[in-house]
Amino acid sequence: MSAQSPELKKQVFFRRRLVFLAAMLFAALVLVNLGKLAVAGVHALTSGASKQQQTAASASASAAGVSEAAEDGLVPDCTANDLSVQIDMPKDSFSQQEGLHLLVKTEYYGQTRCSLKTSTDNRTLLVRLGNLDFYNSQNCKVEDAGVVLSKSEVSTQEVTWNMRANGDDHCSSGQLATPGYYTTQLVFASPAGLATNSVIFRVV
Repeated sequence: MSAQSPELKKQVFFRRRLVFLAAMLFAALVLVNLGKLAVAGVHALTSGASKQQQTAASASASAAGVSEAAEDGLVPDCTANDLSVQIDMPKDSFSQQEGLHLLVKTEYYGQTRCSLKTSTDNRTLLVRLGNLDFYNSQNCKVEDAGVVLSKSEVSTQEVTWNMRANGDDHCSSGQLATPGYYTTQLVFASPAGLATNSVIFRVV
């Protein structure tokens, strides 16, 4: 075998160098593309997770909005035909010192939830002595959010009276009820026509 000339050796060396450089460039391009694909994959996963979180947050906010809407009065008012309101007297006589204590039982027969306002501007306690109105709670402003009733629900609330007639402040600051027999009843402004039974009690 004849020895290669110096010129031929140079050509071979440069060819090998070019092939090596081309291979390195190709490898670098492959790595760059793989890196781009990896970044794109991570971005897609992150974006998907973010969208899921946003969807979950939106659903949670929507549910909270429905709950707040119900609290803000979007539950419809009860109708008189779906309600029964009765006074339950724990006893039939009360002393002047202890005052009157009534249990008001409200039973709901409707199919969907409804709201019943029980503040004094809607639910009035009337106390009569014979044919005279001795006490009327309508002007005694007592705020009450009321009750939200569900199907077949029975709600019981206590109603009290300090045995005093309406005074100069139009509330219960007048004369103390004297011993005798009185009649009491609760009447609702809304829904119209809703009222409890009328009961007799004795002041001793």
